[in-house]
Amino acid sequence: MTSTWSAHFDRLILSVAKPKWQKVAMVIVKARMFAEKTNFKMSDGALAARISALCMEGRLESQGNLSRWRHSEVRLPAKGDHGYRESKRLRSIPKVARLRSR
Repeated sequence: MTSTWSAHFDRLILSVAKPKWQKVAMVIVKARMFAEKTNFKMSDGALAARISALCMEGRLESQGNLSRWRHSEVRLPAKGDHGYRESKRLRSIPKVARLRSR
């Protein structure tokens, strides 16, 4: 996928993402529906791959296994948060244990 397509997918996904948690499946459906209105076709798998990439870049936050679209959620980072924020699950693990596991 070229960087132009990636940037287009990213803008599309970020435009339908919200600050509150949403199921990954819902974000994919909303993005696809919006794209179809503009006669732009894309696969659900391509959207899911870009959602994963946006989470890794810190432009979206996630919880759950992103490969299970109906069982994971994403949201926009909180205002003033300029990058990756640890999930609740990771924060609940004592810091010493997290350092040892690296």
